[in-house]
Amino acid sequence: KNIVKVTASASSEPAKFNLGSAGLPTQSGTVDTSRNIVRNIGQNPSTETFGTSGTTAAKSTTTKNAPSSSTARVARSAPPASPKPTFTHVQYQRSHRNLDPLVSSYLGVPTQVTTQEGLLGGNRAKALASKQREIEDHRAKQLQLTRESREAVETLKAQVRELKEQNEALTHENSLFKLQGDEQRGSPSPKVEAFQETQRLRAMTPLAAKLSKTTGSKAVDYHKQKTNSFPLTSQHIPHGSMGAAAVLDGCPVKEDHDDAALFIIDPQNDFHEGGSLGVDGATADSQRIAELIRRHPFQIDHIFVSLDTHHRVHIAHGGFWTDSDGQSPPPFTKISHADVVSGKWKAREPELQRWALEYTSSLEEGGRFTHMIWPYHCLIGSPGHAVSPALLPALDEWSEKRGRAVTWALKGQNNRTEMYSALRAEVPVSDDPATHLNMQLVETLASHSQVIICGEAKSHCVNFTTRDLLSAWPKGRPVSDICLLEDATSPVAGCDAEADQFFDDMRAVGVTLVKAADWQPKR
Repeated sequence: KNIVKVTASASSEPAKFNLGSAGLPTQSGTVDTSRNIVRNIGQNPSTETFGTSGTTAAKSTTTKNAPSSSTARVARSAPPASPKPTFTHVQYQRSHRNLDPLVSSYLGVPTQVTTQEGLLGGNRAKALASKQREIEDHRAKQLQLTRESREAVETLKAQVRELKEQNEALTHENSLFKLQGDEQRGSPSPKVEAFQETQRLRAMTPLAAKLSKTTGSKAVDYHKQKTNSFPLTSQHIPHGSMGAAAVLDGCPVKEDHDDAALFIIDPQNDFHEGGSLGVDGATADSQRIAELIRRHPFQIDHIFVSLDTHHRVHIAHGGFWTDSDGQSPPPFTKISHADVVSGKWKAREPELQRWALEYTSSLEEGGRFTHMIWPYHCLIGSPGHAVSPALLPALDEWSEKRGRAVTWALKGQNNRTEMYSALRAEVPVSDDPATHLNMQLVETLASHSQVIICGEAKSHCVNFTTRDLLSAWPKGRPVSDICLLEDATSPVAGCDAEADQFFDDMRAVGVTLVKAADWQPKR
């Protein structure tokens, strides 16, 4: 049997031993005599025996319960001793992860690197410190950006306030130009157009105005003029895309315009018998229009349908107005400019009272009519806003047969102005470009060989739509290419004289009047 005995004395120096001479695997180690600890450090680090604390007696490490001795001796001869191995930090860390700091000092290993966990802990501390510095730098940058953003917002607010003050001052001054144009609703003069563009840009936020200018718009400044521009809740949105009118065409690809365009005005339930503003004869009119579409689906290249589209508090509805007792005017009440001046009728919202004065004055200066209160009609989302069932199936059939979308032209969404015509409001509003003449729609209609006009009502919406189209018709082109279907439109009750005058005026200028059954495509 191989017996190894290690004896340590109470010396201040650690005892060193070598087991290579005993025929065992080469080992090296130390004895901590102050704590009577004997450690075998090497391939089997678990082999260790603890002595009795506070004594100088020897403690033995044996195999197979071998007897102890006062000296280390070998039972049989052993091979020559191998060189004493060099002890390294790595070997030590692999062998003992939880070594006592005192033992660590005996072995000459610094305490901070005696365990793998210690090394990792130091790296973690450095990483955490670096991360903390990054967080602090990020917070500082955020604070700086927040300060800059607040300053930018305050600057924008100041600009908006300045624009509002300018608009307010201009509103109280006398205008040198009439926004309505001449009595025949001709095209505005270049000065009027420049003035309107100036007011439109002023009504925008600085960003929207800047974008508009970069697209080619020109602003010319005029002085001592009034404007009907108002500070809007939705001022942050350019109103060219959300104003009184909108054209919904299904985003078509390039399509031919060789044949006719059919322009149907307001064929909605509220303008048919049984609607809130029903027109006698409207259902028969829609039936004749439907028959025309079914007879000539391939001679009608495009169908345009205007839809009267109102909010409940529209200026033509009683809810916009009130008297001194808080009562709204009943339907078919006429409100003159004198009524507004005297206070008989006033805008329910005090902010719009000044506009009510200007609006009624502009209507009467045009010499056409006095402002009328109509029954609530064509409210967005209501059944009365929908197309009459006498016509809608024919529109769907044409769309599927031609593979093209019907173009819907919504009108009347701006609460501050009436919009009889599908092309322009009766009194344009400077902060809503959609209330001005829609030249894009005019040009699209004029690109066809003919424009056929029909729908409701003959005395109002068909009347003024045709007049506006005629005023912007291309110079040199025969107006006979505009065709009125005389049996596919009817007047509002009590307005027969206005309807008859409209037909007489159109005949006089050369517009073609024809019955729906007699219309033939232009060859």
